[in-house]
Amino acid sequence: MQIKTKILFSVVLLSLFVNAIAMNLYITERKSDLLNTLHLKIENTSEILKQINSKFLYNLDIPYVKINLEHFFNDIDIVSIELSKSFDDEDFDLKYEQENYDKSKTIKRTTSLIYSDVKLAKITTYYTTENIDKALSKSITRIVISFIIITILISLALYILLNKFTKPITDLTKISSMIASGNLEKNVNVQSNDEIGVLSKSFEYMRVSLKERKEKIETLNKELQSKVETRTEALNQQTKKVTDLLNNADQGFLSFDRNFLVDDEYSIECENLLGKDLKNKDITKLLFDKNSKEIFLFKENIIDAFDSDNELTSSLILSLLPSELIINKRAILMKYKISSDDKIMIILTNITDNKKLQNKIKKEQRVQKMIVTIVSGSSQFYETKEGFEEFCKDSTLYITPKMSVEKNIDILQALVHNFKGLFAQLYMNDTVKKIHNIESEILKFAQRNKNNDSLKILVESFNLVSCMNEDLKTITENLGENFLEESSFIKIDENQINKLESKVMNYCLFNKNENKEYEEILFDVKKLKNKSLKYYLSIYPKMCQQLCLSLDKNIYPFEIIGDNSIFTPDNFKHFIDSLIHVFRNSCDHGIESRDERLSLDKKEQGTISCEFNIIDNNLYIKITDDGRGLNIEKLKSRIISKNLSTQERLNFMSKDEILNFIFNSNLSTSDSITHISGRGIGLSSVKKQLDKLNGNVKIETTENKGTTFVFILPLYK
Repeated sequence: MQIKTKILFSVVLLSLFVNAIAMNLYITERKSDLLNTLHLKIENTSEILKQINSKFLYNLDIPYVKINLEHFFNDIDIVSIELSKSFDDEDFDLKYEQENYDKSKTIKRTTSLIYSDVKLAKITTYYTTENIDKALSKSITRIVISFIIITILISLALYILLNKFTKPITDLTKISSMIASGNLEKNVNVQSNDEIGVLSKSFEYMRVSLKERKEKIETLNKELQSKVETRTEALNQQTKKVTDLLNNADQGFLSFDRNFLVDDEYSIECENLLGKDLKNKDITKLLFDKNSKEIFLFKENIIDAFDSDNELTSSLILSLLPSELIINKRAILMKYKISSDDKIMIILTNITDNKKLQNKIKKEQRVQKMIVTIVSGSSQFYETKEGFEEFCKDSTLYITPKMSVEKNIDILQALVHNFKGLFAQLYMNDTVKKIHNIESEILKFAQRNKNNDSLKILVESFNLVSCMNEDLKTITENLGENFLEESSFIKIDENQINKLESKVMNYCLFNKNENKEYEEILFDVKKLKNKSLKYYLSIYPKMCQQLCLSLDKNIYPFEIIGDNSIFTPDNFKHFIDSLIHVFRNSCDHGIESRDERLSLDKKEQGTISCEFNIIDNNLYIKITDDGRGLNIEKLKSRIISKNLSTQERLNFMSKDEILNFIFNSNLSTSDSITHISGRGIGLSSVKKQLDKLNGNVKIETTENKGTTFVFILPLYK
C-alpha cells in the first residue's frame, strides 16, 4: 500500500470518527430541544383547553366545546382528545382519535375542567413524538450528505496536495531501488524547489559518485583477478613441487581435527604405512587397531593438547604420546605438531630397517663383550661352564627325599641363581635368560606345593645343559671349535699334591731349624693347589663397573684390598661365587642415579669397595657402598606384608635382627623383578653358603649414606 493511499485512508477514517461523534452530540442535543418544545406546547395547549372549555361546559355550550376540541385535534402533534363529564366515569362523552398511530410513541396529558370551584369534566390529550423522529431523521440525512460532500472535497484536496509531494518521493524511491540493485545509469531528475529537490540533487551526486567508483572497482577487480590467476598458477606449481617432495620424502604426512578423522590431503607414504583410502578414517583405529586402552589415552591427550592455553603446555602433552609404534609389522617413528588451523599433524617415518640394524649392532656388541670377557677371563669361563655341566648332570641328586619339597626348592633356587649370576658376569645373556625362565617355573611350582617326585620330573624336563647351547655356539663361531676343549691349567693329580703337602708339613715338624725354607715350599705347594682369595674376588670390580654403566650409573674404579698370600680353601669357592649377589645389589639397589646423587649433595660417582684380612684365625671380608642404604621402616612393612613376622614382634627386635630378614628367600627389597635382581633369592643363597662354613655376617646401614656387609668365616674349627 502506497503512502498516499495510507494518508487518504487515515484521513477518511479520522473524518468518519470525528463526524460520528459530532453527529451523535448534535442529534442528542436536537432531540432534547424538540422534546422540551413539545412539553412546552403540551403545557400551553392544556392551559388553553382548560380555560376555554371550562367556561363552555359551565354554560352548557356543548357545540362550542366540540368545535374547540375539533380545532385542537387538527394539531399535528395531537393524535387523540377525550372528554368525560364525570371523573369517575370511564366512558367518554367526546373522543377524537386518529387511525394507525403508534401508541408507544405518545405522551398522555389529563387536564381537569373546573369553573367556579365546580368540577365539570376532564380532558385527556395524547401527543405523538413521531414528528420529532421525522425531524431528527431529516437532520441526520442532511448531516450525512454534508459529511459525504465535505469528505469528498477534503479527500480530493488532500489527494491533489499529496500527489504534489509524494510523486517526487516515489520517483526517488524507485531510483534508490535501482541504485541499490546496481543500476546506476538512470539520472535522478526530480523538479522541486523544496527539501525534496535538495534530496534529489544529493541522490544524483551519490549516483554519479557510485558509478565512478563502480567503474574503478571493476577495473581493479580485473587487475586483481589477473594477479590472482597468476599467483594461483604459481602456488599450484609450488604446491605440486611440495607434494612431490612430500611424496618422495619416504615419510608420511597427515592431519586430523578434534573428530579424529583423517583430512583429505596426505602423502602417498601414509597409504604405504597405514593402508589405502585414509580420507575420513579414524586415526586412532589406524594407529592402535582395537586397543581400547591405548585409544582412550591417545584421545584424552590429544583433547588436552587442543584445550591447552599455550604452545608449551600443548607440546609437553604431545610429548606424552607414543613416539614409536608397530603398525602392519613395521616400526613407525611418530612426531606430532599442532598446526595453525587447530589440527594435529603427524609425521610418520618407517624406521623398520634402522631398528633391525640397531638390534643387529646391539647383538654384535653383546657378542663382542661376551667374547672379550671370556677370552680375558677364560679360567673363570671354564670353571663356570664345567661347574654348570656337573650341576646339570647331578641336578636331581639335590632333591633329597628326606627333606621337604620347600627346602629342596630353596636349595635348587639358590644353586640356579648362583649360576645365573656367574653367567651374567660373563655376559652370556641367552644363558641368563633361559636360567631366569627356569627360576620362574620353579617359583610357579612352589606356589602349587607339589611333592618331591613332581619336582624331580620338573627339573628333568628343563634339560638344563641346553641353556648354554646358543651362547656356546656363538663362542665357537668366533673363537673356533677347539676353544671349548682347551684349558690354560696344567692338570695334576690332587692326591699327589696332597701327599707333597703332607711331606713338607712333616719336614717342618722334624726340622724346626729350617722352618722358614719349608714354609716357603709349603706356600708354593698351596699356590699349586689353591688360588688366592684376591684372585677370585678380582673379577668383581670390573663386573660392577660394567653393570653400573648398563644401569646408567657411574662409580669410581676400585680394587680388591688384601694380602695376595691368603689362599682360598676348596670349600670357600661356592661362598665366594655367591658374593656376586652382594655386589650386584650394591650396583642395582645401593648406588643411586646421577641426578638422585646430586639432589642428595653427593658426588656424581658412587663408591664401592672390598677388602679382606685375617684376624684371630677368622677371615673378614668387608663390602661397602655409599648408596641409598636400607630404609628400616620400609623393610618392616615388607616383612609384615610377606607374613614373615608381626608388628608386635618387630617392635621387640634389634636393628641387626630386623636387617637379617634381607637374607630370607621370601623377601626382596626391590619393587620389580629383572634379570639383575628382585626375586629375593640372591642374598638368601649367600646366607646359605655362609651357614655351611659356620660363618657370620654383620650389616651396617644408614639411609642415604650407604651399607656395609662384613662376612666373618672361621679358617679352622
